[in-house]
Amino acid sequence: MLNHPIFEAIGWTLVHSLWQATLVGILFFIGYHALSRYSAKRRFELAGLALLSQLMISLSTLLILIESPAAGQTALSALTVNMSETVAASPSLSNWIPVITLFWALGALIAISRIVLGYFQTKQICREGQMMDSIWIEKCQVFAKRLGLRKPIQVLQHVACQVPMTVQHLKPVILFPIGFVNQLSPEETEAILAHELAHIKRNDFIL
Repeated sequence: MLNHPIFEAIGWTLVHSLWQATLVGILFFIGYHALSRYSAKRRFELAGLALLSQLMISLSTLLILIESPAAGQTALSALTVNMSETVAASPSLSNWIPVITLFWALGALIAISRIVLGYFQTKQICREGQMMDSIWIEKCQVFAKRLGLRKPIQVLQHVACQVPMTVQHLKPVILFPIGFVNQLSPEETEAILAHELAHIKRNDFIL
């Protein structure tokens, strides 16, 4: 099964993603420092562009390898300086492609399982969460209006929450630990609310 052309294409895509991600990372590093004098928003956008670029490069590589399975080894050979070493190494690497694909698939399955589990846990926390004092709900509405956020945003507290966070980004909920605001000054609580609302405004959940 793992010797199927699709799985081989995925395996070679993973191999090529190593040097591709390195190249994207170097370009991002250069761009990030070039934008050091600009706002954090510009650097944030650059980070998003770098992630999107890597995704598109990997998808393009996968499509190319599906169309031409031999392209994986051919491209790898082109990137190697010593061709004699490449000829000897490529068959060995080809034998590892099914193993690489298998471990990637297992890792992806675990990651997806954690995301799904986290989703249901978050839904349960939001259902069980207690409403914050009205003063903080009103403050949240004021700050959200200033940021141009029109979607309704809840402010809840829950015992399972250890630090302030924002969840359910389509229907945002700002969560606080139980009694957390009692340990803070009003200014500190306002700063946390503004910080979490900024995450919603920038759609940070995408990253």
